[in-house]
Amino acid sequence: MEGISHEAVSLAGHLKLGKLILFFDDNAVSIDGATSLSVSDDQSARFRACGWHVQEIDGHDTDQIRDAIAAARETSDRPSMIACRTVIGLGMPTRAGTSKAHSDAPGEEEIKGARERLDWPYPPFEIPPELLQAWRAIGGRGQADHSGLGRPPRCGAGGKAPGPEAPDAGRAAARLARGAARRQGRFRRRQAGRDPRGERAGAGHAGGGDPGAARRLG
Repeated sequence: MEGISHEAVSLAGHLKLGKLILFFDDNAVSIDGATSLSVSDDQSARFRACGWHVQEIDGHDTDQIRDAIAAARETSDRPSMIACRTVIGLGMPTRAGTSKAHSDAPGEEEIKGARERLDWPYPPFEIPPELLQAWRAIGGRGQADHSGLGRPPRCGAGGKAPGPEAPDAGRAAARLARGAARRQGRFRRRQAGRDPRGERAGAGHAGGGDPGAARRLG
C-alpha cells in the first residue's frame, strides 16, 4: 500500500495535477502505538520533494481548514497536500491521543466523558435540526446540474464509450470469467500431458514417439 501511494504521489506531482487536494490526518498514532515505532519520515518534506504545494494546519480548527482549502484551490500548477495535525479520539478522558482510541471500543464511560468535554448534549443518533439542515443544503449544491448529466457511458474495449447496445458490466464480467476458465482448462490439459521433468508424455529417444514402438519395429 505504501509503495503504491508513494508512486501515486510522485506521478501526481510530475503531472502537475492542480485540481487534486489531499488531506493528511497527522495524528502520529497507528494501531500498534505511536507512529515513531516504525517511521520517522518527514511527510511534508516528502510531498514537497514530489512537487506538491504543502500546508500544515491544526486539524481541529475549522477556520484554518477553510483557509487551507481556499489556498489549495488557488494553486493550479501543482497538487496540494494539507497536513492536519489532530488528536485521535479527541475528548476521550483516558484514550485521547493513544492507540486505544484507534483500535478499542470506547465504552460507556469514555463516551460520556467525550460528550461532556465536547459539549455535545444530544443523545445517540440524534442530529440537531440546524446542523442537519445546513448539511443537507450543502449536499444539495449542484444537484440540478448533476441530475442533468444522465447516466455515465459504459466503456467497452479500448476504453471507448460504446452506444446503448453495449452489454452491461454483469454480462461483460461473466464473459471474461468464462474466457479465463477456458484458458485455465487448456493450461491444465497441457500440464497433464507432461512428465515431472517438463517433457511431453511419450516423448522418448531422439526423433520422439514411443520408444517401445522402435523395439517392435526392430
